[in-house]
Amino acid sequence: MLKSNALKSWLTEVEAMEERLEGMKLTVLSSVPKGSESIVRSTAGILKGRIPSGVAYQRRIRQDLGTAFSRRTA
Repeated sequence: MLKSNALKSWLTEVEAMEERLEGMKLTVLSSVPKGSESIVRSTAGILKGRIPSGVAYQRRIRQDLGTAFSRRTA
């Protein structure tokens, strides 16, 4: 009985915190101007030339993972 009351109390606190977080998210989202650049677009030039795009990037990641796996199993 005592355990279920403590659990209910804890769940009530978690739900209240979720509601506060949701309110904070809505406040932040409403303050962001429409049409502003996304984080990805604004930081795209930082790694220019260091990370290949698209298929080449995915192929290199797969090769690196395959090499790491073969080293671990050897």
